[in-house]
Amino acid sequence: MNDRAQQAPVRQLFGLSQFLTVLVLVVALLAAAVLWNRNRPIRTLQVDGWEHVAMRYRDSIERALQGAIERGQLGSLRDAEERVEAFPFVQAAIARKVGSTLQVTVTERLPVALVVITDTAMAWMDRDGQMLPYHPWYERVTVPLVVANSRETARSALPIVLAIEQFPQVDAMCSEVHVDRGGAWLWLTPHQCRVLLGPTADVQSKVRRLAWVLTTNWIYAARSLDIRWNQRIIVSTATTAETES
Repeated sequence: MNDRAQQAPVRQLFGLSQFLTVLVLVVALLAAAVLWNRNRPIRTLQVDGWEHVAMRYRDSIERALQGAIERGQLGSLRDAEERVEAFPFVQAAIARKVGSTLQVTVTERLPVALVVITDTAMAWMDRDGQMLPYHPWYERVTVPLVVANSRETARSALPIVLAIEQFPQVDAMCSEVHVDRGGAWLWLTPHQCRVLLGPTADVQSKVRRLAWVLTTNWIYAARSLDIRWNQRIIVSTATTAETES
């Protein structure tokens, strides 16, 4: 009985020792696997997240990354992200390594307007007001044309463009936003109608009133709308002018 009682703790100690040994081996194997995976050379490349950037410009990013991979110039995942974010039509990039594959997910920098400055230069404008040199980077993108005499004046149209986005019926019809020192006016292509906004302050309520007018029968005969005042809308037709107070 005494011998058996003495052997029980020894067996328990031996079992615990075996468990700890196995645990150490498993942890070591996992660490080695992680280290091996981290140091595996990149063999393939995947870039996703695209929606509106044209195919040939997507390919330009893949070629740039593939060239850096082949020349061994990618020092880190952040390096890959910075190379992608250097392209003007990319807002941000997230890179990760899965095995021997480099996966990069992009967020496109989408324009909200195409700016024409006195018929001499064009630029894309994003929702932060940043101007990007015009190139046919995008496909399947419909944005209004902003006509201005300078970049600074064009940026004053940004609140108007963002307000228009919030009203689908206005967004679908407004093709041009004209701005100058005197204020702004819109062009509604389907109705061939000019809309006077005036100063760019309080554009949200002005565009809201325009959205309401588009639900009435007035719009079908209107040649111009004047919504510069809070309590008055002037609808001008080919022969008459009507006022709604």
